[in-house]
Amino acid sequence: MPKINLNLEPEDTDTVLNKLLTNPSIPTFRTKAQRKALVCILCNVAKYQDKPILFNLRNQKNDPPQYNPHQIGNKPLVAVIKSLEKAKLAKLTKGNKWFEKDEEGEHKERRLSSFIATKDLIKAIGSLKLNANNLKETSRTFVVLKNLGDNLIEFTPTAYTDHINNLMSEYCDFLNAQKITVDGEPVEDFYLIRKYKDWACNGSFLFGGRTYHPFMGLSKAKRSKIRINGQATRSV
Repeated sequence: MPKINLNLEPEDTDTVLNKLLTNPSIPTFRTKAQRKALVCILCNVAKYQDKPILFNLRNQKNDPPQYNPHQIGNKPLVAVIKSLEKAKLAKLTKGNKWFEKDEEGEHKERRLSSFIATKDLIKAIGSLKLNANNLKETSRTFVVLKNLGDNLIEFTPTAYTDHINNLMSEYCDFLNAQKITVDGEPVEDFYLIRKYKDWACNGSFLFGGRTYHPFMGLSKAKRSKIRINGQATRSV
């Protein structure tokens, strides 16, 4: 399940915005921030079609330009998704908090919020001549650095971060070349990042990093149903 890609944009953004003004099937938005968020969402749907697209529904600080080059605000992003849902152009599924428990007192599987484009939205995007072949994608980073407050901070690339970035990029390409399923459902569009914490408060990467797979939050029963290229997996 892909997470919303903030690096996507049309080859000609102005043309898409002008077409949106005369397209009655897609809601219009007054603010520049919401229009920018709308274009980003439409690009994601053009690329991922009717796949569920993950996003953070809660209010949060906008990521720095290094991670969010077009400076798409989370608040306008959420507002646009809710408006599309109201117009029956998207189906929104709310996630849960990491500490939520079920009726038996067990922690629920961590799940981000997601939305799915309806057939009407996909059709409307087609009328804009927007598709996966005419999108531009700013190079995404596979290395992130967070401060002690758990906020993303910008960093100056080094030979080490470039090396890790290349390794993670190759690793994701390898995973995406495989057919991986969980209980018969495909797991696709891997974008795994190496997360570092700035424990020294000096922007260094001295304390190593961590990468989290989407499988790590699965129950033991579900993990047993992972298949890679049709073959069962084993614990090591």
